[in-house]
Amino acid sequence: SEHSGTTGNEIEASNIKELYEKMQEKLPTQAQLQVEASKRMKKIKETKRETDNARKEREKRQLRMNVEQQATQVVVEEQHAEEDELKWLLRVTVDYRKEAAAHDHLQRTKEAARVECEARQTTKAEQVAIEQEEAYQRTAAKAREEREVAKA
Repeated sequence: SEHSGTTGNEIEASNIKELYEKMQEKLPTQAQLQVEASKRMKKIKETKRETDNARKEREKRQLRMNVEQQATQVVVEEQHAEEDELKWLLRVTVDYRKEAAAHDHLQRTKEAARVECEARQTTKAEQVAIEQEEAYQRTAAKAREEREVAKA
């Protein structure tokens, strides 16, 4: 591995100073370290940029979904309100029709009773008139009889 601390090659040196110098030669230079650090920083920054962009996209999608859900909820609530209003109107209409039918029935019953009463009164008046006429006829016949008896 690149960071394990072993290079895989053994360094042969006759003394410590030579070993130190050979090890120094194998170490990367300051410029190489800067290039490597720069590459790592670019990767880190790119990863951060991608993560930020992904987060922003997620937030946009979430916001879009929330807006759509709110719009759908508003439509559903409007439909429920409309259905409730229609149910209320239907109940009111049914109640009104019942009330109107009851009122109509009452008026027809009253009218029928009035017509029947008038018919009875008319029949009674005709009967009374007939009886009066018959009584008049009897009285007239009796009076004629008495005149004839008195003439004779």
